[in-house]
Amino acid sequence: MDPHLPAASTLGRALLRLTRGRATGTLNVRGPARGRLVLHAGKVVAVDLPGTTMLGELLAVDRDGHARALEGAPPSGPIGRWLVARQLAEAPAVAYALRRQMRARVTAMFRWPECELRFEPIAAALPALEEPVPVADLVLSALRGAVDAVPADAERRIRDGRWVVDAKAWATLEQAALFPEERAMLPVLLRGGTGADALALGAERPRALRALYAWQLVGLAQPNGASAGDARHQTLLRKRLALRRGLGAEALLDLQDDMRTEGSTDDGARAARERVRRLVRDVHPDRFDPRLHAACGEVLQALLTAQSRLRRP
Repeated sequence: MDPHLPAASTLGRALLRLTRGRATGTLNVRGPARGRLVLHAGKVVAVDLPGTTMLGELLAVDRDGHARALEGAPPSGPIGRWLVARQLAEAPAVAYALRRQMRARVTAMFRWPECELRFEPIAAALPALEEPVPVADLVLSALRGAVDAVPADAERRIRDGRWVVDAKAWATLEQAALFPEERAMLPVLLRGGTGADALALGAERPRALRALYAWQLVGLAQPNGASAGDARHQTLLRKRLALRRGLGAEALLDLQDDMRTEGSTDDGARAARERVRRLVRDVHPDRFDPRLHAACGEVLQALLTAQSRLRRP
């Protein structure tokens, strides 16, 4: 746990574990105040934190109309639905305000100096968000709000260390809306590299530094040591990223130094074919957890297509 933002590290890691396990229940959070997050199948559907901005304030509901509606028929269910039913707010505005409220409440908890957690595998009777915010987005949004600046000692550690984004972390980040500076760092982090190299790809912008610092807080970026993860997973993730970025066949097959479509030597062609053979072997679905088979099939098909194109005269 990072000493600078202990609550962010504790709560962020817990939320990511719960969403990976598709948990349903209530996560009670105790710190300077008491909050709770309700999850259904790994998605946060409600956040309760006393003393924070109320939904009506975010919507700027007409006070006189609200008072008259309360006199006629007080709400007996979720306040958002009641406001829509009484024509005091539009449904899209309510959905947007609920997301703002949820992000603000989780960010407030991430800023606490400390927190204690207790998970109860029974959903509480709190108003549910009909279209839940992805937990990855919720956690990253809260981290961005909680990390105002990176302490000098942490920045040195981030720059000098070697970091890797493993398969589980990539599955989380892939679901989130990332800023360009954040996404730019992924090629280095997927293969495991120094923080300095990753930040250089992020154009040395403060947002990139804050993101890499935040990711290591919650375990999305981990120290790249001998046990940092299976190299095959990193190969699969790098190739999938290259595929998503629309890179050419040579980049996808790692052939820039060994082979060209024209004028390659016999030794270079042989080395290239051997590299392709190993690459296809390393991303074969039989080597991975069934949950990664779809990604394996996508990358394997693209590799074979790229290989066939390079063989054409």
